[in-house]
Amino acid sequence: MIAMKKGFVGLMVFWLLLWAAAACNPQFKPRLVKEPPLAFDPRPALVAVPINATPTMTPFLPQGIIPQVAETVEAGNKSPWGNYLPPSIWPPTEIPPPLSPLQIGEGNIPILLLGDDQRDDPTFRTDAIILLVLKPKQGRASMVSFPRDLYVYVPGWTMQRINIVMERGGFDLLATTFEYNFGVRPPYYARINFGVLKQIIDDLGGVDIYLSQPVSDSVGGDPTRTVPAGWVHMDGDLADWYVRARWLSSDFERTRRHKEVLFAVFNKIISVEGISKVPDLYQKYIQNVDTNITLSMLTQWLPLAASLRDSSQLDTYHIDEEHVTVWQIPTSGSWVLLPNRNLIVNLLQDALR
Repeated sequence: MIAMKKGFVGLMVFWLLLWAAAACNPQFKPRLVKEPPLAFDPRPALVAVPINATPTMTPFLPQGIIPQVAETVEAGNKSPWGNYLPPSIWPPTEIPPPLSPLQIGEGNIPILLLGDDQRDDPTFRTDAIILLVLKPKQGRASMVSFPRDLYVYVPGWTMQRINIVMERGGFDLLATTFEYNFGVRPPYYARINFGVLKQIIDDLGGVDIYLSQPVSDSVGGDPTRTVPAGWVHMDGDLADWYVRARWLSSDFERTRRHKEVLFAVFNKIISVEGISKVPDLYQKYIQNVDTNITLSMLTQWLPLAASLRDSSQLDTYHIDEEHVTVWQIPTSGSWVLLPNRNLIVNLLQDALR
């Protein structure tokens, strides 16, 4: 656990370094996000819904779970979506009601750290979603990782996997989706393209990752590869296989491997050898960062980043098997993760306070 926390401190420091470079670089232009194919503004809006608009009941909420429901503003409006836009595509599952806003500790700053797989085309999936909560007054921070297959209501659209939302409507729609489903609307974000990790790892001379047991798996229909237990030195190609392989394992396992490689990369970057390469990495990879954080904000947060070198000042949370229900979409046969909202709310309240 200590090694993982230190690795995440490295991850956050590297993200902060990239933010600084982006803010200082007059040539920096964030990548364009695909415009949402929507005919309306995805932000919350008061809507009037007919009384007979009843969703089809499915096992969305596990038995015994009673969600914390937000009150609607308009008197007498019994819309199941509260003050948010109704679906434009009726989903094959019950749409959960919106959650009331969670309490955020005084001075705390929620930030979404995002990683996507975008290549040369406009389509991409945000397969790494981490809610980072900076707590300057406490000299602490917390982070919560979200699985990519969480099946959530996207206001104004439909029920969908959370990793598709950023492509559909950009950060505004993703923030609204978080607000509706989890009771928190992050005001800031930083998005990095994980497609360049393979090149970064080679530029750093490879990374070392400890495996508690041998791993045998494949990517798609490619031949199965095997790596032994113990410390393994991975070049970019091997690390790329390690984070993408999921043919013989679960998506939770893939997410864990993804984090292991990220931690190893960022640990290497903040090492003595890695720090000397940071200026070159700035110039080579800065185009893969997209953020709404300014240099003045970053400057205010740097003292906190220094205090977080003490790993005891960072609390880590993971939404995993105990927080979700695995469910198969009847119309497509795809498997998704239905949030157990009470458990996730309890976790988020701890992280936000």
